[in-house]
Parts: sequence; structure tokens; C-alpha cells
Amino acid sequence: MVMLFVDKLVLYFNLLCFNLLIYSTSDVVHAQLLQGIPSTRVKQVAYGKTIAVTCSPDSTTTAIDLKWYGPNQYFPASNEKYLIKSKALMPLEEDGSSSRIYTEPNGNRLKLIISEIQSIDTGTYNCTGRVTNIPSSWSFELQAFVGLKVEADGQQILVHGENSKIHCSVTAQPPPETSWYFNNNYIDTQASSRYEVVTDGLIVYGVGFGDNGTYECQGTELTTGDTDKKRITVKVVTRPVMAVAPVNTTGVQSRDAQILCSVNSVPPPTYRWYLGNSMDYGAEVGTIADHNRYRPSSTDGTLTITNVQLGDEKWYWCEGRNEADNVFGKAFFEVQMIPTFERSLNLNNTETREGNKAIMICQCEAKPNPKMRFHRVGYAAPYVNGVQPNDSRINIYEKPSSASHENQEIIPQEVVIEIENTTPNDTANYTCIAENSAGRNETTMIIIIQHQPNFDLTPPSLLTQCIWEEHPRNVTVLLSGFPQPSVSWARSDGKQISPDQTAFKQYFEPYWETAGVMNGWQT
Repeated sequence: MVMLFVDKLVLYFNLLCFNLLIYSTSDVVHAQLLQGIPSTRVKQVAYGKTIAVTCSPDSTTTAIDLKWYGPNQYFPASNEKYLIKSKALMPLEEDGSSSRIYTEPNGNRLKLIISEIQSIDTGTYNCTGRVTNIPSSWSFELQAFVGLKVEADGQQILVHGENSKIHCSVTAQPPPETSWYFNNNYIDTQASSRYEVVTDGLIVYGVGFGDNGTYECQGTELTTGDTDKKRITVKVVTRPVMAVAPVNTTGVQSRDAQILCSVNSVPPPTYRWYLGNSMDYGAEVGTIADHNRYRPSSTDGTLTITNVQLGDEKWYWCEGRNEADNVFGKAFFEVQMIPTFERSLNLNNTETREGNKAIMICQCEAKPNPKMRFHRVGYAAPYVNGVQPNDSRINIYEKPSSASHENQEIIPQEVVIEIENTTPNDTANYTCIAENSAGRNETTMIIIIQHQPNFDLTPPSLLTQCIWEEHPRNVTVLLSGFPQPSVSWARSDGKQISPDQTAFKQYFEPYWETAGVMNGWQT
């Protein structure tokens, strides 16, 4: 029993010495003969930043075979390609670009550069090498965090009379503290209920024009003391309000027209006009064909349409806009056309024989349809449409024309005058009058009645005349007839008087009313 115990005790002692020897040898392999610059073992770096750590012997001794090992590889690796740049060994990525992580030798030192740090870069990095032929190492842990970042537009608006927000994003990990300043004065949200700090900005309640000014959004990361801020110029504006909405407007072909629109806002709005339909706005007027005829004012909202055409009849939308909002108003623009006779197919004089029926047609184009009538030149008033109260032979009526117009909305109109049992007295100039809300136009036409020659207009006093011997005397009669009749004179005994006789001279003048002639002899 005693011998057995002693043997076990000797065995235990031998094992203990062997373990001590092994521990001592391991301690020599991992001797702290290398150091890191900077020497901190835990390095906290913001995402996207770059860090450089140099591995160096802790004395003036020489270090050889230095290598850096990362969480998943060592740098450099024997199977990598390298780019020599400023004495640095830079591994190449598959696309040929330089690696974000590379080493840079410098004599007895080996620098590790980790650029644009990402989450996959975190972990333990170890530098190994031999110093005076003794294996040694040094390591550090890389921790990454979200760095402080303050982002905001330098020019922002607040809307008058509303609860409005100044936008500013402050991010960091751990979460930062955000504070605000207005015109260099700290905004104490605990003391004023008009302000509320939220994750993406500052809410200002009941905005007034006094809130114009310069704001500062400041972020502070409390654990690191890192601070950043942005200056924001804030302008208080009002939403556009339609003061004078566009109303349905009428224009006349070939003239200029205007559609009015007025919007109130601070600052004053800019205006745009669009062509669309009753439900939605379409193309901006400045982008359509023939747009030079459209002249929108950018300051007072008026749209001027020059040389209005029938195709301009559309819905027009007015937009007033500023930084806060926009507002729309719409109106229908109707195009009217003054009556015109230029394309008429029935603007011809009428000629018929006495006793026959005379029909004369006057045709015009207009929009809207015109009121048409006839007026005999020299009479006090135009004819009324229908049978004339003082002459039942004459009937005047209107009707649509069978002619067509390139614009399907325009239907040419006609007015017709019919005269039964015509007499020479119906020969006259007749004015065709067409009138609508766009304007009035007229043209003159002629009815000619053919009739046999007669002397009905000659006064009885001219039928018997006395002539002094040896004195000249005019003998005049009034002759009516159409076409113009030929004239001859004879004595009471039937003997013809030749125009070649020197004692007699014949002359004639047209009689204006009856288209006849006035003839006379001078002896």
C-alpha cells in the first residue's frame, strides 16, 4: 500500500513539472515583443471611416516575417495579386480595384489600413512575427458604430397658420441628443409649447411670420462627445388661395381674348396655364403647336390668346404655385364667329321677267347661328321675316344651308326672299343682314325684273308742248323698260325722224329708278 502511494505521488509530480514546462514554452512563443500603434486594444470606429494600426517591435530590435491576421484571413495572402503603390502591398479585388484592407510595410513595421469600415470588418485583428528570433504577437478588437450625422436642407419653409415641421435628421449609435437654436437662441422645448423635437425635425405650432429666421439643428453623441450641426434658413409662406377663379369666357375669331385668373399667396405665386378637359388639366400651353399665340403672364395670372381661332375652343386650367402648394381653376373658352359671306355659294343677283316669281338666297357662316333678314335699300326699315304685312307678295324666311364647313359645329345659314307676281317696281338693291352675339355683317344683292318698254312715268304735262318758231325746244318723255329698249321718234303723221337730220338732236339718260331711259329732241 505504501509503495503504491509513493509511485502515484512521483507520477503526479512529474506531470506537474511537464505542464509547467509546457506553460513556460508557450509563454516564450507569445512573448509581448510586438506592440500596436496606437496601443489601445479596443478600437471603436464609425462606419464608413478609415483606421490605420501599425505593428512594431517594442524596442530597437529587428522584427521579421510580420503578418496581419483579420477575422477571416491574413494580409497579405500568398494567393493574392498585389499592386505596388507607395511601397504598399495592396490586394486587388476581382474587378481590378484596390482592396479596402491592405498592409503597408515600412522597415521594421507593418501598417494595417482598413478603409470605409463595414460591419463585416469587425472582430479581432492579430499581428504576428519574430523578434530576435522569438515568436511574438499583438492584437486588437475592432468595433464599428454608426457615427454622428446631421442632415438637413439649408433652405426650408414653414406654412403660415399651420403646424409645420423643419426637417433635420440626426443619426448615431448609440442614439444622439438633438437640440435646436433660433437666431442663435436656444429653444427650450420644456418652457415653450410651440415647439416639439421629433426624430426627423422640429415641429413649430401655429406658425406666424415671426418664425422667419435662421435655425440650427445640433446633434451630440454623449458617449464620445462628438457634435455636429446644420444651419437652416427658414421662410414663412402661405398656401395659394384662388382669389379670382377663371370663368367661362367668350372670344371672337381673329380677335384677341383674355381669361383672367388671380391667386393670393406669400410669396406671390407663379402662374401656369394648361389645355385640358373638364376633369383634368393636360398639356401646358407653352408646349403645344402654335403656342406663340398663347401669352400667359407669370405675374398676374392673365392668359392672352391672340388671333383667336375656332380650334381654341377648349377647357383652360390656371395654376398658381409657390413653395408651399398649388391651386387650380378652370374655365371653358368658347369661340364665336362674326357672320361672313366670303364662302357663300349663293350670293348671286336675281333676274326674272315681270309677273314671274323672284327667289333670292343669301347664305352666311357664323357661330353661334345668326339672325338674318333683308332690307330693301331706300326703305326705312328692314323686312320682317315671314309674309310682309303691307305686301303679301313678299315672303322672307330663314333655314339651315345644305353647305358644309370644315368645323362641324358651324352650319351655314340662309335667308330667302320670295316675291310673287313681280312688277318692275321690285327692281332694287336688297341688303342681306346677318347678326349674332359676335357681331354684325351685311352684303348687298340686286333683284332685276325684266319688263316691256312703257311711258307710264311720263307726266301728262310733257305730252303736249308748244314751240316758238325759230326757237329751240326740248321734247322729253320718260321711258321705262329692261333690258334697255331702243328708241325712235316720229311725227304725228307717222313720218320717222332721222337722227341724222341737223334740225333735230336726240339724247338720252338712264332713269335711275326704273332702269328706263329719258329721251328728248332739241330743235
